[in-house]
Amino acid sequence: MGTGSENKCTTPKSAALLFNNCTANGKHVAYAAYTTAVLVADAQAAKGGNALQSSVNIEAEEGAQIQQLRWVQLAMHEFFVVATTKNLAIYSANGSQLIHVGTAGSTGGPDAPPASFRGIGSCAAGSSEYICVGVSTGAVCLVPIPNPDTVGFGDSLLSPTSEEPIVDVTAGQAPHNDPSRALVCSAAADGQVLVHALEADGMWQHCCAFGASTHDETPSLVTSARMRGVHLYCAYSTGHVRVFDLVSCSMQAQFSAHARWINALEVHPNGQTFATASEDTTIGLWDFVDTPKVHHRGSINVTDALLSGVAFCGSVDRTHVCCTAYDKAAISAWKLGD
Repeated sequence: MGTGSENKCTTPKSAALLFNNCTANGKHVAYAAYTTAVLVADAQAAKGGNALQSSVNIEAEEGAQIQQLRWVQLAMHEFFVVATTKNLAIYSANGSQLIHVGTAGSTGGPDAPPASFRGIGSCAAGSSEYICVGVSTGAVCLVPIPNPDTVGFGDSLLSPTSEEPIVDVTAGQAPHNDPSRALVCSAAADGQVLVHALEADGMWQHCCAFGASTHDETPSLVTSARMRGVHLYCAYSTGHVRVFDLVSCSMQAQFSAHARWINALEVHPNGQTFATASEDTTIGLWDFVDTPKVHHRGSINVTDALLSGVAFCGSVDRTHVCCTAYDKAAISAWKLGD
């Protein structure tokens, strides 16, 4: 697969060193600059140029640092979600309106700091829709999304998953074409990925777990988890990517994608192509088509850049792959080839 030349979009603030620090929804591309969420128009990010004056900047609550940003898209709603070290902030899709703020209590006694949030997903179980966010206490916070008959957001549910902090979350429709249930996958700091079934009423049931053991017992952290259909794509600190089948609860593919930590993984909306961004200064582009084999489509070398995020932009067709890099005030994009 070929890619075009680099299109660089200059932005007002440098990207923080966070896992998965780039997200896109076909209309905007966003990343975290420590205490600021920077949103750039999708067309501007894809073609490059100067976004110093046109970007939208959202400041976190005083004393909070942003941990992750993500758009969540469901049947009737789209929100821009900001997970921080103090709270969870839900905005309108264009970032113009703050709609809801949630907290998860503290991690200990009365003088302990508040629990922090990291990892953002969304799902529908029956007629109920949820935003799912990981918490440093090891729980997943389930935020019920209002339906047309509801005035505002209801009370959030904290569903325990692990004794370790949650570092990423992904969610989607349960396999077997069962619209009444969803699956929520949470990656914990100990390397385990836990899969739970979510019912429409918020009831929570453990399904299976995927370990992080390596042949030489090297510690392995899950840095990114993305669910698409019946497959769960996971990237690891060892440079590996593993693809799991959520029906059989088994690993379908495993390969060494990079020489160093993978800091981000994102799946194209086509459900087949995915991209990885690593500390080794490369973006990997891959295809997985229901076989145990992953096809390497190509690599992009980003000189002198510690990559921290990757996403697909270029309007609804997502014709480009883009990335952010630590301490760089820019979004770089490349047109995808055939």
